[in-house]
Amino acid sequence: MGTAAVLHSQTASPEGVSSAEEGSDQERVNDDVRFENAMQLYKIKNQKGKALSLFGEYLELFPEGIHRKEVIRSIGDIYLERFDYKHAIKYYQQLYEEYGSEEEGISGLFQTGICYSRMGNTEKSAEVFKRIIELYPSSSYSAKARTQLDIEEMIK
Repeated sequence: MGTAAVLHSQTASPEGVSSAEEGSDQERVNDDVRFENAMQLYKIKNQKGKALSLFGEYLELFPEGIHRKEVIRSIGDIYLERFDYKHAIKYYQQLYEEYGSEEEGISGLFQTGICYSRMGNTEKSAEVFKRIIELYPSSSYSAKARTQLDIEEMIK
């Protein structure tokens, strides 16, 4: 970038907002609009495929977007609804890896256990649920994990 371009990007617009700030604001708006479009499709039962496509585009266009958590979670949820547990696990694990001990991250780990359970892999699901109880005892997902373990025990 030449000196003139650098000076231009740092100069204030007539309203007192720099071009860099305007670009940042525009990117935030673009991020929000892309997310909202995908969420509207997600809410319509027969539009999940299109929503999945838009969520994928969102992750590509906004790798550090402000809605990243919700997008990863929504992709996992769509795959779960489709009984595509392997793909759902991929996204739920990504959610856990990126957001770890936050409630949303723990929810990703919990959903991973649910997927393993639905796949019939009760050994793996029990391992996941026990991990939640051990690592996150004060999380709301700890009680849910205990319930899942109890259910799996009754089914045996």
